Amino acid sequence: MPNHQTHFTIGLLFYPAIFLVWNLIFNFIGSDYVNFFNMKDIAISIFIYGIGTILPDVDIQSSLIHRVVRNLFIIPGVVCLVYYLLKKYLLGNFVFHESIVLIIETIAMYMAVLIGFMSGWLFSKSVKHRGFLHSPLAALLYGGVVFGSLALFQFEVEDAIFLAIMAASSYFIHIVTDFVSPLFRRGK
Repeated sequence: MPNHQTHFTIGLLFYPAIFLVWNLIFNFIGSDYVNFFNMKDIAISIFIYGIGTILPDVDIQSSLIHRVVRNLFIIPGVVCLVYYLLKKYLLGNFVFHESIVLIIETIAMYMAVLIGFMSGWLFSKSVKHRGFLHSPLAALLYGGVVFGSLALFQFEVEDAIFLAIMAASSYFIHIVTDFVSPLFRRGK
């Protein structure tokens, strides 16, 4: 089974070809998109593409990407969300003495951290290797999430489409690499 370095390397070897195909398609359909070779877009695409080459292995508990997603996104995200909700609904429009507010906020933060860690643990236990996260649908979902995120940050539509295609392509290349790698093993 290829490791994250192999997936990353193989994925980056395909990057120029996918980049070329994207340009040919845009030229073929006659798009007015002339600002394509913008270094910002290329840098962002390489970053998103690189993540996509290893993202399907988020379902392996010992993988680097699993630990990054769990520790940098899931746990802190849940902590922030729960803390916000607890603070909003525990304190709401009530008027408390400052010391009571501090105690309630501290309790809310501890509850949020506990729920955040439980969410990280649940994430680790709920994903199955080579399950849904190793499917073409997950690749399209990754592309859709990238597109939606960029739309929220008001990227140009053509930029968002390009970056979403690069994201989905890199994810799909990971899946294909996993599928064909047994064919190249020695002694088989």
